[in-house]
Amino acid sequence: MNNTRILDLLRDRGSGAFSRFMNGSGRSLKRKLFSYMFLLVCLLLLVLVTGMFLLGQFNSTAMDTFDALDMQMEVYEKDIVNHFDSIAAAGVNLAKNMTSFLDGYLSDHILSFSDLTDNSTDLAALQELMLEPLLQQLGQEDCSGVFVMLDTTVNSAVANADTSRCGLYLKINGYKSTYNPVSMLRGDAEIARAGGIIPHRQWKLEFNTEHLPGYEQILADVHQPMTESYRFTDLFTLSGTEESVMLLTVPMVGGDGTFYGICGYEISESYFMSYYAQPTKVNYLTYLMTPNTEDVIHTDDGFSCGASDGYYRVPQGNLTVRAYGNALFTFEGDEMPYLGVTRTISISPNSPEYLLSVMMRKSDFDRDMRTENIKNVTLCILLLLAAVSCCYYFSRRFLTPILRSLEQLKSEAPDGMDYDIPEIVDLFDFLAKKDRDHEEALHTLEQEKQHALIEKNSLLEEYGKTQTEFEKAQAELARLAYSRQAEIDPDAYALFLDGIKTLTQTERKIFNYYLDGLGIKEIADTMSVKESTVYSHNKNIYGKLGINSLKQLLRYAALMRQQEADDSHQR
Repeated sequence: MNNTRILDLLRDRGSGAFSRFMNGSGRSLKRKLFSYMFLLVCLLLLVLVTGMFLLGQFNSTAMDTFDALDMQMEVYEKDIVNHFDSIAAAGVNLAKNMTSFLDGYLSDHILSFSDLTDNSTDLAALQELMLEPLLQQLGQEDCSGVFVMLDTTVNSAVANADTSRCGLYLKINGYKSTYNPVSMLRGDAEIARAGGIIPHRQWKLEFNTEHLPGYEQILADVHQPMTESYRFTDLFTLSGTEESVMLLTVPMVGGDGTFYGICGYEISESYFMSYYAQPTKVNYLTYLMTPNTEDVIHTDDGFSCGASDGYYRVPQGNLTVRAYGNALFTFEGDEMPYLGVTRTISISPNSPEYLLSVMMRKSDFDRDMRTENIKNVTLCILLLLAAVSCCYYFSRRFLTPILRSLEQLKSEAPDGMDYDIPEIVDLFDFLAKKDRDHEEALHTLEQEKQHALIEKNSLLEEYGKTQTEFEKAQAELARLAYSRQAEIDPDAYALFLDGIKTLTQTERKIFNYYLDGLGIKEIADTMSVKESTVYSHNKNIYGKLGINSLKQLLRYAALMRQQEADDSHQR
């Protein structure tokens, strides 16, 4: 078969897709291939984007922000816990030393602690003796002040004597310069000047316990062990100043159980700003330490600080805390909103929990998120354009030889053509072989048809002969039945007919096999039983039918069938 014939086959009996392509209708191979490749590339891009999303590549700003803030929180929390533990340990030691010092002084001067009330001479002497140890403690510990407040007063006759207490209170002024002078906030000013210490501009001789938060609770816990009775006060403003401070208070109890007073250290707001400032790459980073209240941060009740090498905006008022996702929280108040992380800590057994917050301006985070979203969208667009370009290029490169060969089939003489694609040549060879096989199959079917017609005619002739012989046999059987009917006992025949109704299912089946002309062996093979089983059923059949032989059974059965045939014809 030549190529012209093959082309005709492709056009007349080929697939509909090829015909539609050759006629220009339907979707072309180029479009189909491009669509499939595009869908495949989109699926791969979807898998890639999903993987990048699961790995956090599309929310890297949020993750990076959380990691940066969480790292700052780790350092911040560690510094807070270590510092407050260190201050607490130093306060307990200070209380022990001051208690021992007071016990020794009272013993040496044969005084009781109550003898110090209104005793300005001994109180001044005690302050002079305690000044140097307190200065040493102030220089050794990380704090902004140190104090000893005795449970006595130099003048019990004044109106506020019940809340006025004698003692010393030393403070450091300035925390970043090399020169950080010490001033006296409470105590004897003459003793301060003699020791080269300048009284504070808000100096007063004695403490006022009304200005000390939680003083009643401090008194209630004085007889507990020092390691359990110390506490940090709430943040409060020193009387006569604008500076907020937090005090560590440790009770001092003498060997005889006498309450001597309290001592401890001060951490001021300005000291907190300086001490906890940390290096960071986050702009305007802010740290807070506030009482742990539910969903709301009261900034006025806590400390704040910022980066060590930059500026930060001190939050004002109350901040509402809301979850933002990825363990981040938003802090919203009357001013700008913030974004950050939080943790709770406990700084002493008797103080409430505090909330640590590390946060940045939310506007900076939103700007970074917008930048990231633009980058992600741009990346997706570039990937999509690359996918479309690749699909277009490879579809054209793959289909161009096929389209060229098909154009040759349409425009040139098919015979003797040299096609660029081996698969098209193989297709033509395959179609030629299929055409030859088809013609051979048609020739074979034609011969088989002729043989079948001959066999049909032969069978029809044989059927006619067989039908004639069958009719003759039926007539002969009827004749014999009528001829022998006189030889059959009517009562025995009637018993035979009644006995048929009493046969079991198996016995009736064997009875019918006898009527069909089967023998004992054939019935045994058909029923898959032994011949002895058939003989056993025969005895039951003969007994119920009132006969004694198979010949008699067949004779009665022939008569029965003849009568049934006659009755059928009459009806």
